[in-house]
Amino acid sequence: MSVRNLACADCDLAFDWHLHLHLPPAPEEVSRVRRGVHTALSSWGCPSHVIDDSVLLASELVGNAVKYGTDALITVNLLQVGDRLLLEVTDASCARPAVRRADPEDEQGRGMYLVQAIAAAWGSRWDSCGGKTTWCTLALDGSGDTTPPR
Repeated sequence: MSVRNLACADCDLAFDWHLHLHLPPAPEEVSRVRRGVHTALSSWGCPSHVIDDSVLLASELVGNAVKYGTDALITVNLLQVGDRLLLEVTDASCARPAVRRADPEDEQGRGMYLVQAIAAAWGSRWDSCGGKTTWCTLALDGSGDTTPPR
């Protein structure tokens, strides 16, 4: 698999309350992101339920980027914005994520439904270089307040 785009100079850095990763669109990278999010949030002193929810949200968003993206690098940013965590996953796919209800027999298709249920807010935007960024927020206290960050 060829991976287009070069990672930026800040690739794979965690500083203050910001985790920044670039990764190839490979299924095994989802576990790397889960570990990175868990490690960063633990070191930031976040409550365990916030860490667990953030790891799940990251797993779903990155999993979608791997599944639906192209062979370009995926960028993950996790940062504090006021009293919230903001998780952004950027990939080269032109398809916007959609929430759907999977049938009980379906083995897939619940990812964005889970994001919608757990995140305080979520959405997507077109990226200036092509592709899109899917984002979600989570209250640092885990309250589930749905006011988006400013």
